[in-house]
Amino acid sequence: MILYNITISVNAESASEWLEYMVNDHIPSVLATGHFRDYKLCRVEGDEEGGKTFAVQYVAHSLASFNRYQTECAPDLQADFMKKWGTKAVAFRTILPLLHEGNAESVTCHRGCNAVLEVGPGTGALTVPLLDRGDLDLHVVELDEESVEYLVTEELLPSNRVHGVDLLRWNPDLAFPDGAPFIVAGNFPYNISSQILFQVLDWRERVPEVVGMFQKEVAQRIAEGPGSRTYGILSVLLQTYYDIDYLFTVDEDAFDPPPRVKSGVIRLRRNDLIDPGCSFSHLKRVVKGAFNQRRKTLRNALISAGFPEEVIPEEFLKKRAEQLSPTDFHRLSVALIPR
Repeated sequence: MILYNITISVNAESASEWLEYMVNDHIPSVLATGHFRDYKLCRVEGDEEGGKTFAVQYVAHSLASFNRYQTECAPDLQADFMKKWGTKAVAFRTILPLLHEGNAESVTCHRGCNAVLEVGPGTGALTVPLLDRGDLDLHVVELDEESVEYLVTEELLPSNRVHGVDLLRWNPDLAFPDGAPFIVAGNFPYNISSQILFQVLDWRERVPEVVGMFQKEVAQRIAEGPGSRTYGILSVLLQTYYDIDYLFTVDEDAFDPPPRVKSGVIRLRRNDLIDPGCSFSHLKRVVKGAFNQRRKTLRNALISAGFPEEVIPEEFLKKRAEQLSPTDFHRLSVALIPR
């Protein structure tokens, strides 16, 4: 479930007319799109001087439904609103994914996989909506002993599905034997999120899908394409094996206490690439060498990383790392295989 929240400040003298418009016109138009199942309109305490503040919350059927509303319906409805109220009302729109429900709904069981490993469940905020779906075979990995005890004593999961270990030192065969595939999901600890993704890359033949919340800058970097300053090592390596969707941003005030940074939810789904033409370790060495000195041309960066100049293809010599697509990096890596 996704909450779409609109906070609106209205001139005091226009408040009654605005309420009538919202109840009789705008809100019915939003609901008529078919993407929302309910709404709530309320007055907000602490009005600003000379105005009144209201909040409208719409409950979307699903994340996919909300995304369709955003692309297909919202622009026209917002334009109509601004045409009538642009000088009399100021609206601030935020998505409040009932964040854990939003994350749970984002799991698509790609390639028919319904086995899920939740990383860092804590006290079960995401665990419960994952279980509530009813179609997932769920295990969790949690390092904190108190959280492990809570999950078991509160009977959220049986003890054999709660693994009190460090994910980075864990053998997934303990939960998913014989090399069985599994989806990775979680509100990932920001301090080890990159390490979790490198672990996913090591498990890439077993992990068809990842749905997770990251620090917003990390999420954007993973999903970013060539030419961006945030495009980097993880962007190339993950996009080699996964199709990546940036799903939504989570503002600080969705948490209590609020963090200092925004968060972003992304989804990775395994593509059909098996072999980029070289080993993963070689590809990673080339990509890291190229980005470790990203301000330099690839000629200088790769020479510094230990690759002979004479084997670097001429088409790449004067380019910089952020200019190359994942496919370009595959071609470059193949050319740099020791002969």
